[in-house]
Amino acid sequence: MGLFDRKSKNQINDLIERGYRYGSAWFTPLDRWDLRKYSDEYLWLILETIFAGMRNVRFYSDVDDRKLERIVAFLDTNFIPMIWEMWHTGAIVVGIGDKGKPYMVDWSDVRKGRDGRITNYDVVYYSDKYQLERKTDFGIIAEALHAIDVYKNGDIHLTENFGALGILTGKGLPTSPADKDEFNAELKKSYGIEKDKKQILLTTMPLDFKQFTLPVKQLELPEKIEQEVKTLCRYFNVPPDLIIGGSTFDNQAQATVNFYRNCISPLAEIALKVGQYILRKHTRLFVPTDKLTFRIDNVAELEDDRTAEVEYKTKLVDLIAKMRDLELDTTEYEKQLTNILS
Repeated sequence: MGLFDRKSKNQINDLIERGYRYGSAWFTPLDRWDLRKYSDEYLWLILETIFAGMRNVRFYSDVDDRKLERIVAFLDTNFIPMIWEMWHTGAIVVGIGDKGKPYMVDWSDVRKGRDGRITNYDVVYYSDKYQLERKTDFGIIAEALHAIDVYKNGDIHLTENFGALGILTGKGLPTSPADKDEFNAELKKSYGIEKDKKQILLTTMPLDFKQFTLPVKQLELPEKIEQEVKTLCRYFNVPPDLIIGGSTFDNQAQATVNFYRNCISPLAEIALKVGQYILRKHTRLFVPTDKLTFRIDNVAELEDDRTAEVEYKTKLVDLIAKMRDLELDTTEYEKQLTNILS
């Protein structure tokens, strides 16, 4: 083994080697590769927002046990890879190693039956889309991404040629299909509005050019791109205000609260179900699964929710104490308090 072949131990974050789909997450048919992929930028604006929110999630348990600590550490480390795998393949697949240690499996080892069910692993969570239609999230949004590419490429192309469509006629111009294609290719290559291209065609041939101006503004291509981005935001339960902006401070704050309630918390619940299944099926701990849970840290907009919850608990405790002084039945309120604290 060479000096530079050893795996570095001092990296801030390492590449994920197992249970991860490398390369582009969305399939592009071969006949669409002529489009520039502007949709990547728009999609990653949304995904990075989600990942930033997911990094504020902390899985934890108040039970002191090494096996449970391993599950918590696994969820904390693999939360993003698990959700990415679900979006990409339709399922989260986890293996159980020595001493009950969970790990993300190498997807090339996964085997499926004719019905699409994964047959050689026990810890599997299927997305709703895969359960019902055998579809994946990235597969579903592929057409929306393609639409963004079409609109963006069209907008740039029309900008480059001023939205003009013309007919060039004259004696001496190419007549055969091959010559016409070569002539058009040379025009596209050499002439345009970029600074390294020519704006004037010099020739001794008598030419006549008839221009047709396309209604570029009426096509509303930027508006169509924005609408597709908003649709992608709603698909992932991300408030568009967080991506597109332009809202007031109060609306932005409410959008953040909605983001964690409707996007991040449901994703954390999915990872939590995986951890609770591992706890129930692959450990010998007699620990209720609800002892494994999660919280969201470092989000100022959620502090009001927590303050209200603390105030409610305090009022409930005071009410129970006063009812006991009056020798009233407090069973119902004690159950409420127990449920909140558990």
